[in-house]
Amino acid sequence: MASLKFKIAKPDSEILTAFVLALITLLTRLIYTEHYFVDADTVGFALGSVSYSLEFTRPHLPGYFLHVEIIAFLRKIFGNVHTVMLLLSVFYSSLGAFFTYLLLRKWLNKITSVIISFLVITNPMVWYYGSVTDSYTFDWFFSVFIVYLMLDKKYVLFIPLLIALGAGIRQSTGFFLAVIFYLFFFWEKLYKNFKFSRLLISHIIAAAAGLTWLIPMVNSADGIENYLKLYSANSPLPRISIFQNFYQMSSYLVFVIVPYAAAAVEILFQWKSLKRIHLQIDYKMLKLILIWLIPPLLFFIFIVYSKGYFLLIIVPFYIILGIFLKDGLISPAPLIISVFINVLIFFYFPYNTPSIESMLNPMIRTIKNYEVWYERTTSSYLMAKSRIEYNDVSMEEISFLINQYSGSKGRGDISYFFLDPTSSYFARGLQYEFPKLKLITMNQLSMGKYVLYENLDITEKRGLQDVLKNCVIISRSDFYSEYLFKYSGSSFSSSKYELMIPDEKFIKKIFDQYNFLFLR
Repeated sequence: MASLKFKIAKPDSEILTAFVLALITLLTRLIYTEHYFVDADTVGFALGSVSYSLEFTRPHLPGYFLHVEIIAFLRKIFGNVHTVMLLLSVFYSSLGAFFTYLLLRKWLNKITSVIISFLVITNPMVWYYGSVTDSYTFDWFFSVFIVYLMLDKKYVLFIPLLIALGAGIRQSTGFFLAVIFYLFFFWEKLYKNFKFSRLLISHIIAAAAGLTWLIPMVNSADGIENYLKLYSANSPLPRISIFQNFYQMSSYLVFVIVPYAAAAVEILFQWKSLKRIHLQIDYKMLKLILIWLIPPLLFFIFIVYSKGYFLLIIVPFYIILGIFLKDGLISPAPLIISVFINVLIFFYFPYNTPSIESMLNPMIRTIKNYEVWYERTTSSYLMAKSRIEYNDVSMEEISFLINQYSGSKGRGDISYFFLDPTSSYFARGLQYEFPKLKLITMNQLSMGKYVLYENLDITEKRGLQDVLKNCVIISRSDFYSEYLFKYSGSSFSSSKYELMIPDEKFIKKIFDQYNFLFLR
């Protein structure tokens, strides 16, 4: 009897390489992740998965409807919403790495594609947002995925549908990718490849898919009119100038320019020998890179930039270096060195606790703007493991103080926990941890106003001075020692924070002091 022989198909080498890079991304993100919700936006997503309400910023505008629905669905499977959001962040990171390599191979050789992929994977900003519960890694994955499909005519008709669905997860991502897709679609005249009827059907299906999340999202605010009114009270756009926006954005850009700085050093030292090198430009690729890079970048500079927005354009930003490497303008050395520098920054760059001076009203602080910029770049905007550790420790210490006070007899008339401007960053995370407590923070833009965090809700109220009579105050220890100690009746301490029970006769002085120091 003849023996049967089975042939095992060899996996495609490019898919295998992409899979290995995705696996490396997965494992490196799991080395260290945050342990507590900290960022207000992520808590809004988490609470929105329990009870969706745009009025109470569960989540913040514009709504992130599908993102919250995905979290709610997975929460039923995994139980822990924090774990679910971390897994989503890591999952999007892994997909981002997978499609980054495959896209790069459309234009670059294998070695160059691997090096640029590692530049992206190890970038401190990409790594940081892959290790916390924010949603920015979706921007990385989805932008690369859509651009990858744009290069194959057989997928073009599916792209409007995918963008419509992606916009339900992050509305800004959908908006930018729609701009990128249609600019490329008309510039390259891709419409000539399809009958009008097929294009029409494609867009009707996409519109219908978009309405499946847009209608319930708007209806959750009782209609389009009320939805739009929410922007006057809860606008996600900060009230800052173009200069202030770029000032903030520049802190984040520090963490993406390392490879360019390394490449510039090599070019500088080899300038004479490089004059004979001619770049071989693929103009279709150049068009796509410029379309992908420039519109979002102009928006980030002149309208608003926040946190991990740059992940949307990090790949085309580094593809330029891939072109330089492919055509011999630079060697692999500066880029490989940059990969190691990226790793060192993420794991070993120390968190620089911002001084109290840098947190004060700009009209009264004595330190220079560049000093404030440096402090914030190495603390609040730091893209490193040490920032995650600092936030986790802060959450643990403040939670310890709250539990310690709650377990004591305390003052019977205390109803509120006031997280002053030195600790208010953790208010939303603490709301998630202590939903039955009444937490308040100071509105630093309007005298006498405060924000109340109670149960799942956030509301803005007037009468901070009156409420302080029934508060304990949670502050950073250094601020307490310098400004509050003399007004304290008693207190509970941790290494970084102090929970103070104020002496009732000093409430007016405490209120005036906070206004003088922090009101803008």
